[in-house]
Amino acid sequence: MFSCFADRSRIRVYDSPENAEKCRSCGFTDIITGKGPFSEYENIRDFEGCDILVTKDSGKAGGFAEKMSAARKLGMQIIVIERPQEEGYYVNKAWGIIMLLR
Repeated sequence: MFSCFADRSRIRVYDSPENAEKCRSCGFTDIITGKGPFSEYENIRDFEGCDILVTKDSGKAGGFAEKMSAARKLGMQIIVIERPQEEGYYVNKAWGIIMLLR
């Protein structure tokens, strides 16, 4: 989807040879690999020189607040891809169903 911007994009993906190779095969050359969550400082370092951030909503566990803060400090435009609605049951509801089936 974003490979048409590969020549002028920086991409950060989870640190694995497969991820980096997949990015290279799509034409990306400015690839950062690592294992988050990243601190605000690390995000600023990685985003320096960028104008737009496209990111998923990774929530608290994924360091989303730190990512947003860094992008705002750098004056970046931000595009957030929301998390899909989760299907299934919360723990309390699942426990209730289990108890009914006993």
